[in-house]
Amino acid sequence: MPEQIVQQRLSPARLAPYLTTASGDLHQALALYQWNTQMSAALFEGLQHAEVVLRNALSDQLVLLRQNAGHPDGKWFWHDTDPWFTPWWQPEMLRLLKDACRKLDKRQRPLTTGGIVAELSFGFWRYLLTAHYVDSLWTPALRHAFPKGLDRDDARKLVEEINLLRNRIAHHEPIYRRDLETDAMRIEQLLDWLCPTTAQWALANSRVADLWAQKPGT
Repeated sequence: MPEQIVQQRLSPARLAPYLTTASGDLHQALALYQWNTQMSAALFEGLQHAEVVLRNALSDQLVLLRQNAGHPDGKWFWHDTDPWFTPWWQPEMLRLLKDACRKLDKRQRPLTTGGIVAELSFGFWRYLLTAHYVDSLWTPALRHAFPKGLDRDDARKLVEEINLLRNRIAHHEPIYRRDLETDAMRIEQLLDWLCPTTAQWALANSRVADLWAQKPGT
């Protein structure tokens, strides 16, 4: 009876794929659901490290680009009175930057680079690696955040895959049928590109391998 109550609270629709995998055994389905939750949390730890390191690395390069353009403060984000930014950012990117500024202003916080970086979504940083910004950002600046000679499209593809995994976990979707070994390797690869020392630290503290060995039915 308690398991049936849990099924109703989680919703039969949500548990349906787990029940199918568990051949209709509700006990096994709930065990798999719990494992999926634990593995999602473990992977999200790595995703958090990767996202923070990525956005800091790209922001650092944007700061340098701005400074090299003759602006010592290095503020690369949107300003109402600074026409230097207008040709760079596409409408959606401008909207995200303006929203970030408004959020900080609403909380009466200063418009600092760190504050803006913390407010922007993973999607913002992912889009900076698209072909649209090859000439304006990648070639003069962003490529320096990655190993020398790394192809921009390889960086873009990896970050997009990581972003898709992040969104799936953030929406509490099943990941147990994914190739989680590849997912974990993608996270490690991005970190290794950006900072090998941080990649080693993150791997040493990861719970993914231990949880993988605990997957129900294995």
